[in-house]
Amino acid sequence: MLVDCIGLMAGACAIAATYARNFQRLRTFAIGSNFLFICYAVTADLWPVFLLHCILLPLNWRRMGELARRQGEPVRRRRVAWGASERWRRRA
Repeated sequence: MLVDCIGLMAGACAIAATYARNFQRLRTFAIGSNFLFICYAVTADLWPVFLLHCILLPLNWRRMGELARRQGEPVRRRRVAWGASERWRRRA
């Protein structure tokens, strides 16, 4: 019963991450989902799931840290010369 509840919460977090509209919320749900899936996999003896989420958890954690560092920086936009996109299309 507890195993099923953990699995359902992990799935709900994964769905919430899919529907998140900003990256910080997406990473938060993804980290929660990874942690819950790790707990679920250990209790249900699902070792491929355990391995997958053990790999994904540090990646999501690192991306969340990058977002936190970048939050204070101004957005930089590159100026593109007029017609540059048209020249690129002609090359392809």
